[in-house]
Amino acid sequence: MSDILYLLALFTFQLFIIVNPFATIPVYLSLTKSNTYKQRVKIALTASLVSTIVLIFFGIFGNLLVGSLGIGLNAIKIGGGLLLLITGMNMVYGKFAGSKISDKEHSIAAKMEDISVTPLAIPLLSGPGAITTVLIFSNTNTSFLSSGVLVLGVILVGLSSYLLLRYAGVVNKFIGEIGMNTLGKVFGMIWVFLSTEIIIQGLTAVLTSAI
Repeated sequence: MSDILYLLALFTFQLFIIVNPFATIPVYLSLTKSNTYKQRVKIALTASLVSTIVLIFFGIFGNLLVGSLGIGLNAIKIGGGLLLLITGMNMVYGKFAGSKISDKEHSIAAKMEDISVTPLAIPLLSGPGAITTVLIFSNTNTSFLSSGVLVLGVILVGLSSYLLLRYAGVVNKFIGEIGMNTLGKVFGMIWVFLSTEIIIQGLTAVLTSAI
């Protein structure tokens, strides 16, 4: 039982770091400033639900999809790890404003009537990094209990994302711009550490099988 709880805590923490809902707060506040409080709550709920469904789908069926394309676990680890590494380094060196979307994407989103699915749910709350994380976890942990851990972990992260977005104004005032930037850099450092470990695991497996 303790092993399952440890696995749940570890996976949930890693996924929360990768999803990084704090980075979505500035975009959410900017794009919903003309909405009523009730509308903002609905947007936050929809975005969190959609991202949760997307991640659970890829966690359960993602390996079948990538497997049908001939993509193995090691390729996912190395490719996904490199993607996380580049993103993490950009976060550390401040090349991302924390939004994880470009200015052009932001301007396009500002003209959309419903932003809950795009860009909030996809790609902000369930982007390539989060999808890679659930794919690796589901491929590495194949038992029935592990599937339950994945689903519960995704739900917990989705719930956390919803609460942070629902109370985004309070969180933003409490942490402030400097705090957000600092938090983004800390999360970026953890991204770099996690991605390096993932890449090492993938390369080690490839080299071992080649010997």
